[in-house]
Amino acid sequence: MTTTINEVLHFLEQWAPMAWQENYDNAGLIVGNRMATVTGAMIALDATEAVIDEAIAKNCNLVIAHHPIVFKGLKSLTGKNYVERTVLKAIKNEVAIYAIHTNLDNIHTGVNAKICQLIGLKNCQILEPKNQILLQLTAYCPTPQVLDLSKAMAQMFGTTEPIFSEAKTTTNLGESVPITKIETVVPQYQQNTITRFFEPTQPGYGIEIGRAHV
Repeated sequence: MTTTINEVLHFLEQWAPMAWQENYDNAGLIVGNRMATVTGAMIALDATEAVIDEAIAKNCNLVIAHHPIVFKGLKSLTGKNYVERTVLKAIKNEVAIYAIHTNLDNIHTGVNAKICQLIGLKNCQILEPKNQILLQLTAYCPTPQVLDLSKAMAQMFGTTEPIFSEAKTTTNLGESVPITKIETVVPQYQQNTITRFFEPTQPGYGIEIGRAHV
């Protein structure tokens, strides 16, 4: 069984969504083909020339770095500095470079949370909460299918642990069907995907989307 670079990135972005990066950042796939098969992956603080050399030597075609090798646009690729040389070497040897930077800093289980844990801080709180990036999702589903739907939502949208409650009943082909309400939060950038996921609606299914208050 093979794994594509895109599948690895999808997994990472379910954990640290791209929408959580700061405005100045350049997290994401910087160099490479998303659909290439992964031969190996390396993790590094920075994607330097030495890291790319090591990746080539170890037959790794994916480097996952914390800091982006490119922050601003490159006007030329002539190898005149280490950034250009690193990018050129990665392209020539088909090594993908992916940065997971301030989006990883900003999540509850990310870099800053780990630093707090290591130095023994207690009662930690977010110093500067990010606003307007989460949505409150309320989904309605026939009770017999609620676990299947909640698992599918977790896989598709990386939803947090949902809250279940009895909602109402509906009539389908003359039978009364109990409906369960599922409440969770999702990243705002996934709103269109969520809407498509619930279409076409079937009897007993439905969604409500609003601003999350977190």
